[in-house]
Amino acid sequence: MKPELRIKTFVDDFILPRKGPLPGLPEKFRENPDNGEEWDDWIEVASCVTNQDLDAIEERFETTLPHLLKLYLKYKIIFDGDFGIYRFPDMTPDNPLKNLISQIDVINQSSFFKAHKLLPFAQDGNDGGPICFKYDEDGIEKGFPIYFVDYDLIHNRDYEGEIIYESFIQLIDAIERNMQSYD
Repeated sequence: MKPELRIKTFVDDFILPRKGPLPGLPEKFRENPDNGEEWDDWIEVASCVTNQDLDAIEERFETTLPHLLKLYLKYKIIFDGDFGIYRFPDMTPDNPLKNLISQIDVINQSSFFKAHKLLPFAQDGNDGGPICFKYDEDGIEKGFPIYFVDYDLIHNRDYEGEIIYESFIQLIDAIERNMQSYD
């Protein structure tokens, strides 16, 4: 399946049909703005993320982002990135990459991430630590393996994080399986 179609399927067939209501949405992004409720479902909004925005992140953090992650960020605004087992950064139309940049910025708070060439882009659903992709030359060549990093273990000299998926595609496959288990 083409990468663009894979991301479209992930978002359109798994994320959007399962979206839940959120509080405090601006009226123009609410499905039922006149219902008088504080919580409302959010509407689909095309992403305003550009290649230049993503290039700026890569330059700022001296990394390369996985192609499928870039496609995901450029496809639609996902107001609620909590997918159960993993939480991607929430997006908003006014600043869709703000939360992703905050997540990635963890690398400046601990030398562990740069030393192991791991770039945090999501969180474990149980708050155990960040979900990262390996961005060294070997990681890029292998399709950006996905790692879980336990904050409690990063000070152990032998700890390198735990590889949980061989690629971003395997990560979204796991999210889909988990979401289907609740249907």
